Amino acid sequence: MRSLWLSVVLLLQCVFSQPYEPTPLGYDYDALEPYIDAETMRVHHVGHYKAYADKFSSAARQLRSMPEYKYLAKLGVDGLLSKLDEVPVALRDKIRNNGGGYVNHELYFASMSKDGGGEPEGAIRRAIDQDFGSFSKFVSGFTSLAEGRFGAGWVWLVVDTSTEDNTLKILSTQNQDTPQMVSPELVPLLGLDVWEHAYYLKYKNNRSAHIDAWWNVVDWSAVNERYIQGGFTHLDSDMLPDGDSSEREL
Repeated sequence: MRSLWLSVVLLLQCVFSQPYEPTPLGYDYDALEPYIDAETMRVHHVGHYKAYADKFSSAARQLRSMPEYKYLAKLGVDGLLSKLDEVPVALRDKIRNNGGGYVNHELYFASMSKDGGGEPEGAIRRAIDQDFGSFSKFVSGFTSLAEGRFGAGWVWLVVDTSTEDNTLKILSTQNQDTPQMVSPELVPLLGLDVWEHAYYLKYKNNRSAHIDAWWNVVDWSAVNERYIQGGFTHLDSDMLPDGDSSEREL
């Protein structure tokens, strides 16, 4: 029995000490050409994204070395980011910035495809039409917020689970803050990185060109699947035909 217990302890120690690694892309670095160039994708993925993963792993190891904070390290990245006020001050910014950068990029890279672009279909399209009036109004509002984001940050399509009908909303966050840092009830479905590292090699300081190009690689099938798997009931959206919309606007 003692040997079994020791084996379990060692296994748990191994699991909780594993470094965070970037998720491999489901496509080649040049797959999103001409909208996002291969060099930007490579630097973004193996440079910036990996750096966030490595630095967050380092911070998590430091946290595990503090007996009074081991319970936080065992929460995983999402759980840890939800309890930043309990993280020691010396590590708080490192965990916030790098943990946020890690999870934000997880969603970002998983939301693009060489077969992306166009308009969404299915449940997410019906929900967008209900909450924004039309897909074009959603794109206009999202684009405007992305262009107006001062400095570095992100723009998101989120589900607000605090509302009775799980309303879709557009949100902007600074630096590497996640939507859940704004409110734990906000669940991200789609995120656009407007840090300069996401576009400067190709578009220089023309953020608007980057945003316009990005719409051509958005993987709406992945966003729709994310929405469905989340179980977000949305009024009677599943009863409406594609393209039917309410009068609710931005």
